[in-house]
Amino acid sequence: MKKIALKTYGKIVAVILSIFGITFTGTSCMYGAPAPEYGVPSADYIVKGKVTDAATNQPVKGIGIIVPDRVYPKHGDTVYTNDQGDYKVELLKTFPYRNEKMKVIAKDLDGEKNGIYQSDSIEISFSDKDLIKKGSGSWYDGTFEKAGQDLKLKKE
Repeated sequence: MKKIALKTYGKIVAVILSIFGITFTGTSCMYGAPAPEYGVPSADYIVKGKVTDAATNQPVKGIGIIVPDRVYPKHGDTVYTNDQGDYKVELLKTFPYRNEKMKVIAKDLDGEKNGIYQSDSIEISFSDKDLIKKGSGSWYDGTFEKAGQDLKLKKE
């Protein structure tokens, strides 16, 4: 008898809890309350530029373009300049650069292959005018692009 009463009691409690769960969910949706969102704000960034020799104004091939990680600055994405000295950095789904600047470092990583150059860097600010693809309106801010981020390197 005791087992039957406990099973029945358990079923009644389960039914009551499930009814309240459905009611609470339905009520919040009925009154227009926003549904909870989970995630991290993100955006895509594209930076384009050219690296040239400061003295001759000639393009410099093979220069490493580094965007340091904000949490671990000794790490980061690296791309290399092509034969025309052009580079393109693409940071996808990264935390947005809203009130801070993106640092871009040009560093000679190939040794004496094309001459030895001193490192240089620039800091880039992004704004709404750099937005080329609108975000979803929630966590994703969209795609921002900044072209003409040129660097002139001096030989050592």
